[in-house]
Amino acid sequence: MKKVEVFVSPTCSFCPMAVEIIKRIEEDVDIDVEYLDIIESRTRALEYGLMAVPAIAIDGKIKFVGVPEEEELRKELE
Repeated sequence: MKKVEVFVSPTCSFCPMAVEIIKRIEEDVDIDVEYLDIIESRTRALEYGLMAVPAIAIDGKIKFVGVPEEEELRKELE
């Protein structure tokens, strides 16, 4: 099972789209998802060197910054 960290911010207008895509994929693919507010999880975000959200880390590596194409993300998670 892949571990997915989704970094978001309450002021980000694109973050809900990224979350929606992850939730759709989560219905079909066995993944462990954690949603992290970039402000509340500042230390973790800094460890990744994040400068923008949404950002998606898979198994400890940032794979997407911005809203990913659903098919591309799905391929990465399957």
